[in-house]
Amino acid sequence: MITDDNSIGVVHWGGMWAGTDGERITLVIPGFFRAHHIPFLSSILEARLADFFGEGEIECRLEAGEYERSETGSRYEPGQIIITGVREPWPDGEAFRKALDDAFIEAGEVESEQLRRAKDLVRHLRATGDRPEDHPGV
Repeated sequence: MITDDNSIGVVHWGGMWAGTDGERITLVIPGFFRAHHIPFLSSILEARLADFFGEGEIECRLEAGEYERSETGSRYEPGQIIITGVREPWPDGEAFRKALDDAFIEAGEVESEQLRRAKDLVRHLRATGDRPEDHPGV
């Protein structure tokens, strides 16, 4: 479980399962993340997974969770990290879990920095364009 403030979500290791199509093994790991996190998370996760399985050896797909809020409360359906093509030798479990947990933290840091830069841009553009002389007759 991730407790870092910058994290964009958490991995639900207890819900992890694996299956096969007869040729390839697929590992499915539930995770709490939303659609807008996927661009930040996907490349970082792929790089971390390549450390364990090799470059281009596996496929990783992210399916975002769904968050609903109502007057009576909120509900969150977890997303999934789907890793296809996993094969032996199996990665060290502790190192694997740490790498994926750390990927969520790193993606959160990247997202936070990008959001900070985006806000700086808006602040800069507003500061240079909100002078009274720029709006005659208002």
